[in-house]
Amino acid sequence: MNRRYLIAYLLLCVSALAWAGNFVVGRYIHDQVTPITLSYGRWALALLILLPFTLRGVLRQLRLIRAHLKLFVLLGLSGMTLFHSFVYAALESTAAINAALILSLTPVVIVLLSLILDRERIAPVQAAGIGLSVIGAGVLVTRGDLSVIQALDFNRGDLWMLIAIPNWALYSVLLRRRPATVEPMVLLTVTIATGLAFLTPAFIFELARGPDFQLNEETMASMVYVALFASVIAYICWNRGVSVVGANRAGLFMHLVPAFSALLAIAVLGESLHAHQGLGIGLIIAGIYLTTSRNPLRLGQSKTRPD
Repeated sequence: MNRRYLIAYLLLCVSALAWAGNFVVGRYIHDQVTPITLSYGRWALALLILLPFTLRGVLRQLRLIRAHLKLFVLLGLSGMTLFHSFVYAALESTAAINAALILSLTPVVIVLLSLILDRERIAPVQAAGIGLSVIGAGVLVTRGDLSVIQALDFNRGDLWMLIAIPNWALYSVLLRRRPATVEPMVLLTVTIATGLAFLTPAFIFELARGPDFQLNEETMASMVYVALFASVIAYICWNRGVSVVGANRAGLFMHLVPAFSALLAIAVLGESLHAHQGLGIGLIIAGIYLTTSRNPLRLGQSKTRPD
């Protein structure tokens, strides 16, 4: 595997790690901040972080941005406004295990959308890798106990998760259509700005009804985390990774979100490593290996073999 692909895979792992923390934070403060306020606050703060470094580039590439404004709007709407708003709405009323199970469908939806929009097919061994990784995610979040699935209580939050996933799939697939000459940080800045444009009316409506959030150290620290790590850093890494390996293979790394959540619980909370966690993480890694280590021409954009 060449260095370019290796770096791309490492960047995708960084994104998954940052988003693992995002799911934990979103669930932790769901009763203190509304989904719209949390989503608006994270992107507004992320934009403030980026602008000092990217404003000059945005102005320099303004003509390019205007020429592809429709694409930037779709990226901002799907990847910033809708996906995370729906996820935060889901975390208000669904259990973390439900959200993680539904999230594991993301790579499958990305593959289907790639087939529909770009006629992009995958090889049988790569399909097997996706299936193996889905099983691994299932083992991880159900703790290896099938009775957990039978006991699940599906609710409105699960519906929000099901609606959120196609939006992330669309964002990932559309990334391939970005102009080759657009600077990565300019791309992120403009998509965040367009996402905020769609969130602003909903946020103003919430404020008009009366603020429904608690401003304290917990919510402020959570907002800084989701803005800096789960927004700026994670999206920079994800966008770069997708640009190198393609949406289909990148999508598989979403299965690392529950895996990293388990590892974070072990490292931060002192929890023990159980057999089902080792099995689930092992299956996810095996699935990613199958999907990423063979025939990159089928799923990637490069014309040279990375390994």
